[in-house]
Amino acid sequence: MRSFAVSDMTPSHFVERIRLALAEEDLAGIVSVSVEGETIVARLRRLGNTELRFQLEQRGQGFSAHLVGERVAPLHRPYRRRFEQTLESLLARLGGEVS
Repeated sequence: MRSFAVSDMTPSHFVERIRLALAEEDLAGIVSVSVEGETIVARLRRLGNTELRFQLEQRGQGFSAHLVGERVAPLHRPYRRRFEQTLESLLARLGGEVS
């Protein structure tokens, strides 16, 4: 996943919705998502730390986010695609468009 866009909410509101969805799926202790300045950061913490950083760009009532940095823990590499698919599914379910 290189980028995603949300057409009708702020990054902070979108991240809050992601946090609630992660809590519902009992993933909040493993996966975190936050807004840090002009960046959304997704972290996976279990048997190492993986971090994906997305640069934010305002678009009308929403925003787009483009991958600008990643650090993948060695033990996470075999599961990277699964992690991305889970994140893509969650983003789509909450109104994001993945590209």
